[in-house]
Amino acid sequence: MCCVLVTCAAGEDVGFEELKLMEVSYAASVGLGNPAHFDRKDAHQCFAWWVRAMPHLAPPTEWWFLCPDIGLAIMLVDGTCGSWDGRSVRHCTGVPVGVSEGDELLSLWLGAKTDMDVCEQRRSMMSDALLARAALPEVRSRPWVVGDVVWVKWGVVGEPLAGNKWRRTTGIVRKVSGGGGITLEWPEEGRTYAMPVQEACERVALAGLVGPKPEQTGAALVGQRVRVYWPYLSAHGRGADWVFAGLVLEHEEGAHLVRYDDMQEVWEELGGPLAPHFCLDTWRPVHVRPLVT
Repeated sequence: MCCVLVTCAAGEDVGFEELKLMEVSYAASVGLGNPAHFDRKDAHQCFAWWVRAMPHLAPPTEWWFLCPDIGLAIMLVDGTCGSWDGRSVRHCTGVPVGVSEGDELLSLWLGAKTDMDVCEQRRSMMSDALLARAALPEVRSRPWVVGDVVWVKWGVVGEPLAGNKWRRTTGIVRKVSGGGGITLEWPEEGRTYAMPVQEACERVALAGLVGPKPEQTGAALVGQRVRVYWPYLSAHGRGADWVFAGLVLEHEEGAHLVRYDDMQEVWEELGGPLAPHFCLDTWRPVHVRPLVT
Protein backbone atom coordinates (compact mmCIF):
# COMPACT_ATOMS: atom_id res chain seq x y z
CA MET A 1 0.00 0.00 0.00
CA CYS A 2 1.17 3.53 -0.78
CA CYS A 3 -0.51 6.60 0.68
CA VAL A 4 0.59 10.19 0.13
CA LEU A 5 -0.77 13.17 2.08
CA VAL A 6 -0.73 16.24 -0.12
CA THR A 7 -0.11 19.51 1.74
CA CYS A 8 1.63 22.78 1.06
CA ALA A 9 3.30 25.40 3.22
CA ALA A 10 5.92 28.06 2.65
CA GLY A 11 8.49 29.54 4.97
CA GLU A 12 9.40 28.86 8.55
CA ASP A 13 7.20 29.17 11.65
CA VAL A 14 4.13 28.05 9.69
CA GLY A 15 1.71 26.08 11.86
CA PHE A 16 -1.58 24.33 11.17
CA GLU A 17 -3.30 27.72 11.40
CA GLU A 18 -1.65 28.77 8.15
CA LEU A 19 -2.52 25.47 6.47
CA LYS A 20 -6.16 26.46 7.01
CA LEU A 21 -5.71 28.55 3.88
CA MET A 22 -6.05 25.33 1.88
CA GLU A 23 -9.55 24.77 3.29
CA VAL A 24 -9.33 20.99 2.77
CA SER A 25 -6.97 18.04 3.16
CA TYR A 26 -6.22 15.63 0.34
CA ALA A 27 -4.99 12.04 0.46
CA ALA A 28 -4.04 10.12 -2.70
CA SER A 29 -3.56 6.35 -2.51
CA VAL A 30 -2.39 3.54 -4.78
CA GLY A 31 -3.67 0.03 -4.11
CA LEU A 32 -5.21 1.09 -0.82
CA GLY A 33 -6.27 -1.61 1.63
CA ASN A 34 -6.91 -0.85 5.31
CA PRO A 35 -8.69 -2.32 8.36
CA ALA A 36 -12.09 -1.04 9.48
CA HIS A 37 -11.67 2.25 11.35
CA PHE A 38 -13.19 5.60 12.35
CA ASP A 39 -11.69 8.95 11.30
CA ARG A 40 -11.76 10.65 14.68
CA LYS A 41 -9.80 13.71 13.54
CA ASP A 42 -12.12 14.62 10.66
CA ALA A 43 -14.04 17.87 11.04
CA HIS A 44 -17.03 16.79 8.95
CA GLN A 45 -18.19 14.49 6.16
CA CYS A 46 -15.57 13.55 3.57
CA PHE A 47 -15.56 12.57 -0.12
CA ALA A 48 -13.62 9.95 -2.08
CA TRP A 49 -13.15 8.83 -5.67
CA TRP A 50 -11.76 5.51 -6.95
CA VAL A 51 -10.32 5.15 -10.45
CA ARG A 52 -8.14 2.74 -12.42
CA ALA A 53 -4.94 3.70 -14.19
CA MET A 54 -5.75 1.37 -17.11
CA PRO A 55 -9.56 1.10 -17.31
CA HIS A 56 -9.38 -0.65 -20.71
CA LEU A 57 -7.78 -3.72 -19.09
CA ALA A 58 -9.77 -6.43 -17.37
CA PRO A 59 -11.20 -5.21 -14.01
CA PRO A 60 -9.99 -6.63 -10.69
CA THR A 61 -11.92 -9.62 -9.41
CA GLU A 62 -12.32 -8.12 -5.92
CA TRP A 63 -12.25 -4.45 -4.91
CA TRP A 64 -14.70 -3.21 -2.26
CA PHE A 65 -15.50 -0.30 0.01
CA LEU A 66 -17.08 -1.69 3.19
CA CYS A 67 -19.05 -0.30 6.15
CA PRO A 68 -19.35 -3.46 8.26
CA ASP A 69 -21.46 -2.00 11.10
CA ILE A 70 -24.30 -1.09 8.75
CA GLY A 71 -23.87 -4.00 6.33
CA LEU A 72 -22.89 -1.84 3.34
CA ALA A 73 -20.60 -3.22 0.61
CA ILE A 74 -19.86 -1.19 -2.52
CA MET A 75 -18.01 -2.80 -5.42
CA LEU A 76 -15.45 -0.31 -6.68
CA VAL A 77 -15.19 0.28 -10.39
CA ASP A 78 -13.48 2.98 -12.41
CA GLY A 79 -15.12 6.31 -11.49
CA THR A 80 -16.87 5.26 -8.28
CA CYS A 81 -17.37 8.14 -5.85
CA GLY A 82 -18.86 8.31 -2.38
CA SER A 83 -19.35 10.45 0.70
CA TRP A 84 -19.66 9.44 4.36
CA ASP A 85 -19.06 10.70 7.89
CA GLY A 86 -16.01 8.75 9.00
CA ARG A 87 -16.40 9.95 12.59
CA SER A 88 -19.54 7.85 13.07
CA VAL A 89 -19.39 5.24 10.27
CA ARG A 90 -16.70 2.56 10.58
CA HIS A 91 -15.28 1.84 7.13
CA CYS A 92 -12.45 0.26 5.18
CA THR A 93 -11.24 -0.44 1.67
CA GLY A 94 -10.64 -4.09 0.85
CA VAL A 95 -7.23 -5.12 -0.51
CA PRO A 96 -7.68 -5.44 -4.29
CA VAL A 97 -7.49 -8.92 -5.79
CA GLY A 98 -6.92 -9.95 -9.38
CA VAL A 99 -5.49 -6.67 -10.68
CA SER A 100 -4.39 -6.88 -14.32
CA GLU A 101 -0.68 -6.51 -15.00
CA GLY A 102 0.08 -2.85 -15.70
CA ASP A 103 -3.08 -1.59 -14.02
CA GLU A 104 -3.18 0.36 -10.73
CA LEU A 105 -6.11 1.12 -8.46
CA LEU A 106 -6.14 4.73 -7.32
CA SER A 107 -8.21 6.69 -4.80
CA LEU A 108 -8.48 10.33 -3.83
CA TRP A 109 -9.88 11.46 -0.46
CA LEU A 110 -10.97 15.01 0.33
CA GLY A 111 -12.04 16.39 3.67
CA ALA A 112 -11.06 18.76 6.45
CA LYS A 113 -9.23 17.87 9.63
CA THR A 114 -10.37 18.99 13.07
CA ASP A 115 -7.20 21.05 13.59
CA MET A 116 -8.05 23.15 10.56
CA ASP A 117 -11.63 23.65 11.71
CA VAL A 118 -10.47 24.54 15.23
CA CYS A 119 -8.03 27.06 13.82
CA GLU A 120 -10.79 28.90 11.96
CA GLN A 121 -12.97 29.01 15.08
CA ARG A 122 -10.09 30.40 17.15
CA ARG A 123 -9.38 33.05 14.54
CA SER A 124 -13.07 33.96 14.42
CA MET A 125 -13.20 34.37 18.21
CA MET A 126 -10.19 36.67 18.10
CA SER A 127 -11.84 38.75 15.38
CA ASP A 128 -15.03 39.03 17.46
CA ALA A 129 -13.05 40.15 20.49
CA LEU A 130 -11.12 42.80 18.54
CA LEU A 131 -14.33 44.14 16.99
CA ALA A 132 -15.99 44.29 20.40
CA ARG A 133 -13.02 46.15 21.83
CA ALA A 134 -13.13 48.69 19.01
CA ALA A 135 -16.91 49.17 18.89
CA LEU A 136 -18.16 49.00 22.47
CA PRO A 137 -17.35 51.90 24.83
CA GLU A 138 -17.56 49.60 27.88
CA VAL A 139 -14.81 47.46 26.41
CA ARG A 140 -12.73 50.13 24.70
CA SER A 141 -12.38 52.29 27.81
CA ARG A 142 -11.24 49.50 30.12
CA PRO A 143 -7.52 49.90 30.94
CA TRP A 144 -5.17 46.93 30.83
CA VAL A 145 -4.43 45.39 34.21
CA VAL A 146 -1.39 43.32 35.19
CA GLY A 147 -2.48 39.69 35.18
CA ASP A 148 -5.03 40.06 32.38
CA VAL A 149 -5.24 36.97 30.18
CA VAL A 150 -5.39 38.23 26.61
CA TRP A 151 -5.73 37.02 23.07
CA VAL A 152 -3.14 38.38 20.64
CA LYS A 153 -3.30 38.58 16.86
CA TRP A 154 0.01 37.05 15.83
CA GLY A 155 1.59 36.32 12.48
CA VAL A 156 4.30 34.38 10.76
CA VAL A 157 7.74 35.76 11.68
CA GLY A 158 8.84 38.42 9.22
CA GLU A 159 5.47 38.85 7.53
CA PRO A 160 2.87 41.62 8.00
CA LEU A 161 -0.43 40.92 9.73
CA ALA A 162 -2.47 40.99 6.56
CA GLY A 163 -5.02 38.80 4.88
CA ASN A 164 -5.82 35.47 6.48
CA LYS A 165 -2.31 34.37 7.38
CA TRP A 166 -2.32 34.96 11.13
CA ARG A 167 -3.15 33.05 14.29
CA ARG A 168 -4.53 33.71 17.74
CA THR A 169 -2.21 33.24 20.72
CA THR A 170 -2.92 33.64 24.42
CA GLY A 171 -0.67 35.63 26.74
CA ILE A 172 -0.60 37.38 30.11
CA VAL A 173 -0.14 41.11 30.73
CA ARG A 174 2.92 41.44 33.01
CA LYS A 175 3.47 45.22 32.86
CA VAL A 176 1.42 48.30 31.97
CA SER A 177 3.32 51.48 31.08
CA GLY A 178 2.16 54.99 31.84
CA GLY A 179 1.32 55.58 28.20
CA GLY A 180 -0.92 52.50 27.94
CA GLY A 181 1.57 50.12 26.36
CA ILE A 182 1.85 46.61 27.76
CA THR A 183 4.42 43.88 28.20
CA LEU A 184 3.10 40.43 27.37
CA GLU A 185 4.42 37.09 28.55
CA TRP A 186 3.97 33.62 27.12
CA PRO A 187 4.92 31.54 30.20
CA GLU A 188 5.04 28.17 28.43
CA GLU A 189 7.38 29.58 25.78
CA GLY A 190 9.51 31.60 28.18
CA ARG A 191 9.34 34.83 26.19
CA THR A 192 8.03 38.37 26.63
CA TYR A 193 7.11 41.14 24.22
CA ALA A 194 6.73 44.89 24.86
CA MET A 195 3.89 46.33 22.78
CA PRO A 196 3.17 50.06 22.37
CA VAL A 197 -0.35 51.32 23.01
CA GLN A 198 -1.42 51.65 19.35
CA GLU A 199 -0.25 48.15 18.51
CA ALA A 200 -2.00 46.78 21.59
CA CYS A 201 -5.28 48.42 20.56
CA GLU A 202 -5.09 46.79 17.13
CA ARG A 203 -3.85 43.35 18.14
CA VAL A 204 -4.87 42.56 21.73
CA ALA A 205 -8.21 41.86 23.41
CA LEU A 206 -9.20 40.35 26.74
CA ALA A 207 -9.37 36.59 26.34
CA GLY A 208 -12.93 35.49 25.76
CA LEU A 209 -14.33 39.00 25.77
CA VAL A 210 -16.75 39.37 22.86
CA GLY A 211 -19.05 41.89 24.53
CA PRO A 212 -19.47 43.77 27.82
CA LYS A 213 -20.52 42.01 30.98
CA PRO A 214 -24.33 42.23 31.23
CA GLU A 215 -26.09 44.29 33.88
CA GLN A 216 -28.41 41.37 34.67
CA THR A 217 -27.45 39.17 37.58
CA GLY A 218 -28.93 36.23 39.44
CA ALA A 219 -32.37 35.06 38.35
CA ALA A 220 -32.57 37.83 35.72
CA LEU A 221 -30.21 35.79 33.54
CA VAL A 222 -32.61 32.82 33.33
CA GLY A 223 -33.86 32.50 29.77
CA GLN A 224 -30.94 34.52 28.36
CA ARG A 225 -28.36 33.21 25.94
CA VAL A 226 -24.81 33.77 27.16
CA ARG A 227 -21.26 33.26 25.95
CA VAL A 228 -18.99 31.92 28.69
CA TYR A 229 -15.20 31.95 28.54
CA TRP A 230 -13.39 28.92 29.93
CA PRO A 231 -9.76 29.91 30.53
CA TYR A 232 -7.10 27.48 29.44
CA LEU A 233 -5.94 26.95 33.01
CA SER A 234 -7.73 27.82 36.23
CA ALA A 235 -7.50 27.12 39.93
CA HIS A 236 -10.31 24.61 39.46
CA GLY A 237 -8.37 22.61 36.88
CA ARG A 238 -10.72 23.06 33.96
CA GLY A 239 -10.51 25.14 30.85
CA ALA A 240 -10.14 25.28 27.11
CA ASP A 241 -9.19 28.88 26.21
CA TRP A 242 -12.51 28.96 24.43
CA VAL A 243 -15.89 30.70 24.40
CA PHE A 244 -18.96 28.47 24.70
CA ALA A 245 -22.49 29.71 23.95
CA GLY A 246 -25.58 28.40 25.66
CA LEU A 247 -28.94 29.09 27.31
CA VAL A 248 -29.36 29.84 31.04
CA LEU A 249 -32.02 27.43 32.36
CA GLU A 250 -32.03 27.93 36.14
CA HIS A 251 -30.60 30.01 38.97
CA GLU A 252 -29.98 28.61 42.42
CA GLU A 253 -27.85 29.91 45.31
CA GLY A 254 -25.59 32.05 43.15
CA ALA A 255 -25.12 29.47 40.39
CA HIS A 256 -26.72 29.20 36.95
CA LEU A 257 -27.51 26.04 35.00
CA VAL A 258 -26.34 26.61 31.41
CA ARG A 259 -27.30 24.30 28.58
CA TYR A 260 -24.49 24.72 26.07
CA ASP A 261 -25.08 24.34 22.35
CA ASP A 262 -23.45 20.89 22.40
CA MET A 263 -26.29 19.93 24.82
CA GLN A 264 -24.06 19.68 27.89
CA GLU A 265 -25.66 21.16 31.01
CA VAL A 266 -23.23 22.74 33.50
CA TRP A 267 -23.77 24.72 36.69
CA GLU A 268 -21.80 27.94 36.32
CA GLU A 269 -20.97 30.71 38.76
CA LEU A 270 -21.47 33.36 36.11
CA GLY A 271 -19.10 36.16 37.01
CA GLY A 272 -17.49 33.98 39.66
CA PRO A 273 -14.17 32.09 39.69
CA LEU A 274 -15.37 29.37 37.31
CA ALA A 275 -16.47 31.86 34.67
CA PRO A 276 -14.51 35.11 35.06
CA HIS A 277 -15.70 36.43 31.68
CA PHE A 278 -19.14 36.08 30.15
CA CYS A 279 -21.56 38.21 28.14
CA LEU A 280 -24.96 37.95 26.56
CA ASP A 281 -24.94 36.09 23.25
CA THR A 282 -25.92 39.10 21.16
CA TRP A 283 -22.54 40.14 19.75
CA ARG A 284 -22.43 38.23 16.48
CA PRO A 285 -20.34 39.91 13.77
CA VAL A 286 -20.54 38.16 10.41
CA HIS A 287 -17.24 36.74 9.14
CA VAL A 288 -16.90 36.19 5.40
CA ARG A 289 -14.32 33.50 4.64
CA PRO A 290 -12.22 34.51 1.62
CA LEU A 291 -12.39 32.33 -1.46
CA VAL A 292 -9.38 30.10 -1.99
CA THR A 293 -8.18 29.68 -5.55
